[in-house]
Amino acid sequence: YRPTFSPDGQFLLFHNMRKVMIFRMDDLSAKHYKDIYCESFCQRNALVITPSSKFQMTADHKSIVFTCEDYSTGVRGFQKLFIYNIATSRMTDILSEEYSCGDFQVSDDGHIYYIQIQPDGSRYLYMVPFGDLKPVRVSQEKLGNYPTLSLAY
Repeated sequence: YRPTFSPDGQFLLFHNMRKVMIFRMDDLSAKHYKDIYCESFCQRNALVITPSSKFQMTADHKSIVFTCEDYSTGVRGFQKLFIYNIATSRMTDILSEEYSCGDFQVSDDGHIYYIQIQPDGSRYLYMVPFGDLKPVRVSQEKLGNYPTLSLAY
């Protein structure tokens, strides 16, 4: 589901709800690099990888940014946003408990852009510098109901 490239195009990631498959792009062909089983990403009981979950490698190829559904909220489609360190298996939550992630993109300059859904349903664009992971609201105006992100360089 949901294939994504790393910001530099060197890696391709996709999942089948059981594992995340990582391929290295080499001479216009994809060579299998690594598999990470979804249990590694669902370290809390109520987190579930669904077809709408998205995985994207960071620009330094050391971490994976991803979304998964949080069933503990009782709200269908409530997506949490995390960073998973490939070497240490450490998972860091980017969003506060009451917020959901609509979509995200990892930029080649080390930032994560995401659409944060507020408890009242309003949506805003946020940016997280990969260094300190402190979200900064980018849009002052509310976004439409179902926006998606695409970064242009």
